[in-house]
Amino acid sequence: MPDAYTIYFHDDLDGTTSSAAFLRFFRERGKTVKDFVPVNYGPTFKSDWPDKKFSRPFVVVDFAYHPRAEWWFDHHQNPFVREEWKTGFKNDEKHFWDNKAPSCCGQVYGYLSKKFDFKFPPHFKELADEVDIMDGGLYKSIEDSLSRETPVRRIALSLECPDGANADYKRFLIQELSEKPAGKVAESGEVRRRFKSAKAELDRTCVHYKKNLEKRGRVAYIDNSLAGIETMSFANYDVYPDALYNVNIDKFYHGRVAGYHLSIGSNIMKREEVKVNLGDLVEKYNGGGHKYVAGIDLGTREEALRVAEYFVNYLNKNG
Repeated sequence: MPDAYTIYFHDDLDGTTSSAAFLRFFRERGKTVKDFVPVNYGPTFKSDWPDKKFSRPFVVVDFAYHPRAEWWFDHHQNPFVREEWKTGFKNDEKHFWDNKAPSCCGQVYGYLSKKFDFKFPPHFKELADEVDIMDGGLYKSIEDSLSRETPVRRIALSLECPDGANADYKRFLIQELSEKPAGKVAESGEVRRRFKSAKAELDRTCVHYKKNLEKRGRVAYIDNSLAGIETMSFANYDVYPDALYNVNIDKFYHGRVAGYHLSIGSNIMKREEVKVNLGDLVEKYNGGGHKYVAGIDLGTREEALRVAEYFVNYLNKNG
């Protein structure tokens, strides 16, 4: 019997939905997936990733390239932690990098459909299109970016509650989304319970933003790390619609170890004014992202405050 695969995926909505698409593809081709493992960036990510112990054979989606991966798909600005990996890489049948793709879910869906003539159920296109909008920041307006009315957006918000960070919940979503439309998955008790909790927190977050968001030149800045508030980057522009960039800090946990996430983004209604590539800017801090949105994980609040101040000043001078 062929070995069962493990899928390593970026620990967010895009990584989760990319895994669901890949699981559907593998099942139809008679392959077995034994586990799904979320992975994330962090202060030691670049030094740890090359020697990471993987369960083989394995797939990586929506995350950094690794030469031992049998299948790999990603759309981030620079997913290569070693220069020799980048210079030696060429897209082939099982390894595909497209940094112009809005999302990895859409990338996986489109590639497998065309390359292998794979027939996904109709609901997968709806899923991929919605994740393209969310991960690529392709919203029609600030109001649209804050809406949680569609099933996929309700699922996305459910991931933001404390229980939504549970790896088993993401495994549940991957299995469910591989088989059912997002509308049915969003109506499950698992999603509805987490969505209700996260929606209450979202309402509190909106009030917090209106009270605490600062306008620093062209940058809307907020430090959420002491308030226990999740970052909502697009909410910055609901409060300050004339801001061009946002810099947000929030606190997270890897197990019991605290970390600090820096979110750097741009106003979706002013993208023609953006002069810098945010994905390129964060590389020296082991961050990742795209032209219009990027993120960095840091080890201490002091470091997060220092790096945030650097980006506020840099974007005001050069952005």
